[in-house]
Amino acid sequence: MNRSISNSIEQFVNTMREWQLALIVLSDDANKLQLTFAASLESSIVLTCTNVHYLALSRHPTDQGNWLVGEARLHLTNGTGLQELGFGFSSAQPTGDADATQFYHLHIEGDVVLDVVSDDISLE
Repeated sequence: MNRSISNSIEQFVNTMREWQLALIVLSDDANKLQLTFAASLESSIVLTCTNVHYLALSRHPTDQGNWLVGEARLHLTNGTGLQELGFGFSSAQPTGDADATQFYHLHIEGDVVLDVVSDDISLE
């Protein structure tokens, strides 16, 4: 399955340094991650990762704050690509051909360091 990163998500990730990460919400089953970014009191945007396979987060989701984003990258990769990035786990690889399935990999560095691998990503 060939996926692509939407223009709106790509543009947001490219300008993420202009926003602050204001809220991190992880679902009880750890399958959905919502990141709320704020540029001002009136302006916010929510980036949602669903069907999360891997999450590394330097803050606890209940921590409160407005964290600066220094760098952000988003790309599509497959199972082999995940292993090349150093993700040496098999749970993200579906049954069948791991290279046929694409995953979104979001990496953020700043006051919060985050790596998330998921099946889908969207903006609200």
